Amino acid sequence: MSESLSSPSSRLWFTSDHHFGHDKTADRMKESFGWVKDYYELKVEDADAPSGKQLIVLCHYAFRVWRNAYHGSWHLYGHSHGSLPDAGYSMDAGVDCHDFSPISYEQVKTAFACLQVVK
Repeated sequence: MSESLSSPSSRLWFTSDHHFGHDKTADRMKESFGWVKDYYELKVEDADAPSGKQLIVLCHYAFRVWRNAYHGSWHLYGHSHGSLPDAGYSMDAGVDCHDFSPISYEQVKTAFACLQVVK
C-alpha cells in the first residue's frame, strides 16, 4: 500500500470522502489527479528523511495517531476545512486552508522543519 516517488511535486493526489458517494466522486476525479484513494501511505525520496524516504500517511480524515507517528512520519488530511489545529507532524492539507491551491512537498517539509518528534 505504499509507493516511492522521486518527483512528487509534479503530481496531484486526491483522498476521497463519502459526502457525495465514493464511486461517483472517485470517477469524476480520476482524470484530474494521479490517483483517488481513501487511505494511502506515500514514501517520498528525500535525503533529509530517515533512510532517505519520508513516509506520509494520507487520508481525507484527520488521525490522532498514524503509522510511525512517533518515528517522524507525517499525516496530511482535509475533511475539517481548517477547523482543527495542526498537531505534531499532522496538517490539514485541504486547498481551502492554502489559498485554494494544492500544497507542495517542500511547503509541508518547511512547515514541519521546526518540530521535534516526541518519543
